[in-house]
Amino acid sequence: MVHAEALTGPAGIVLDADSPLEPFREWARAAKSGGSQVWMQINHPGRQVLANLPGVAWGPSAIKVDVGKQSKRLAQPVEMTAEQITATVARFAETARRAELSGFDGVEIHAAHGYLLSQFLSPLVNKRTDQWGGPLENRARLLFDIVHAVREVVEPAW
Repeated sequence: MVHAEALTGPAGIVLDADSPLEPFREWARAAKSGGSQVWMQINHPGRQVLANLPGVAWGPSAIKVDVGKQSKRLAQPVEMTAEQITATVARFAETARRAELSGFDGVEIHAAHGYLLSQFLSPLVNKRTDQWGGPLENRARLLFDIVHAVREVVEPAW
């Protein structure tokens, strides 16, 4: 995860500006010890966080996850501000930079399975009327901004 205050569960792994790098270096060394590459998937859960966890539940809009009877287990999200969106872009870039410093060969930006970037892409969840809402071009803006920011701080693997 890219944000220590936004976790899908109590045992979530976070690589942010405050995370010690040595555990991640050990992880990368172990994974690469047989000659393979290792890539880190980086993610923000957005609104898909448990209600009983401390931290934040953010989304493109304040629309709660609806999974029937289990919906009560999930937090009520708040619509992200422009400042929170900008900070999230920076978090993805910082996590990617630190993954590379730790010895990972690359990162995969997770934009599926209903997590934050998927939420912004979805017209069912993203009801914004600003630059991050409406047509697909706007709903994809956060993802493109993150890709651009990550490419600015890491050596492209392709």
